[in-house]
Amino acid sequence: MNDQKDAPAASFDYSISRDEVVQKAISAAKQADELRGAAITRLLELRAQIERDLETLGHRTVPAFHKNGHAKHPPVESKTMDPKIFKNATVAEASRVVLQTYGTLHGKELERLLKQGGLRSKIGRFQGYLGVALKRDGGFENIGGNTWRLKDTGASPE
Repeated sequence: MNDQKDAPAASFDYSISRDEVVQKAISAAKQADELRGAAITRLLELRAQIERDLETLGHRTVPAFHKNGHAKHPPVESKTMDPKIFKNATVAEASRVVLQTYGTLHGKELERLLKQGGLRSKIGRFQGYLGVALKRDGGFENIGGNTWRLKDTGASPE
């Protein structure tokens, strides 16, 4: 039983120092994190494209809900707006542009993009104001859980 055939197949280079081993382990962990991040980013891009394709085909997804009644929202892809695009726009005008660009969005994400696009508001409770402004305009639909989309404007055949 003391044959070298029974010895473990893994070998370790005892000529490297402990510090080198730690540095190699840290480097490998960083590389794994980078690869994981790249994979997640690519999968989110693919998911967003699939959701856009489904919506183009007329499929509407309704968000799942937590036990407390709040909608569950998937992680949002990185969305950005030109910082001055909404400088002189109303909330409804700016929201229309954002929803035409990105499709269905949760109110918090819509607020973030509006403010990123230069929309300024002195309102302390922007979410409440957003809901009122979009309902008043009439061109928007709250599909539940503060998730907004543009109303279908296509004329129905008579």
